[in-house]
Amino acid sequence: MGKETRGVELSESGTALTAENWAFPFGKWRGKTIAEVPSSYLDWVCGEDWFMSKYGQGVVTLIGKELDTRRRSGYKPQAEVDEEEEWDGTRIQY
Repeated sequence: MGKETRGVELSESGTALTAENWAFPFGKWRGKTIAEVPSSYLDWVCGEDWFMSKYGQGVVTLIGKELDTRRRSGYKPQAEVDEEEEWDGTRIQY
């Protein structure tokens, strides 16, 4: 998706890619940034060959760094908290 310069992945426009500015262009999380998407989804897309082929090593590396940071800090984006609440039945939707 972008070019790498001095170890920093850049978008086509030359902007540094970050977890806060690269948004998913497809699927359930379309328009959401890496920082907003649940870890389970990030793990899934990183394991998909088509994702790597289409979006490149830079985006996969960026996602990997985000996942490492989350695992070390215990941080969960709100979407992940909401997803867990739905699974354990503590959230009632009408």
